[in-house]
Amino acid sequence: MRTAGFLPPADAAACRILLVGDDDQTRGRLAVILAVLGHRVDLAASADEALRLSGVSGAHFDALVTDLIMPGLNGRQLAARLRKRAPGLGVLFLSGHADDLGLGAEVLDASTRWLRKPFTVDQFERELGGLPGIVNV
Repeated sequence: MRTAGFLPPADAAACRILLVGDDDQTRGRLAVILAVLGHRVDLAASADEALRLSGVSGAHFDALVTDLIMPGLNGRQLAARLRKRAPGLGVLFLSGHADDLGLGAEVLDASTRWLRKPFTVDQFERELGGLPGIVNV
């Protein structure tokens, strides 16, 4: 189920972030953090929902923040599909199980980062800020 997007203050130069995760509580907390950082946030509870959101006419995201392991398509599969439409899309993977999907140096590049759970707000902000095109206000 899609939750209404969180909007930053009107004077902020927000980036639009697609936040995907199957845990409602975690997704909600991260949405608040992203909004406080000045970003516009669109929420999806699954990869399928994220793909539907990205297919909406005019939908453009500056970055994808996604759980790595989810029911159905995993975060890597979601990122690959979204990057077919937007090759420069920055991606931040979140997981306590990153080794399970072989997320090694060959997968990580200048537009891809990952953060192991649990993490602090400062760690999250630093990794997100390392993606191309992301400006924290």
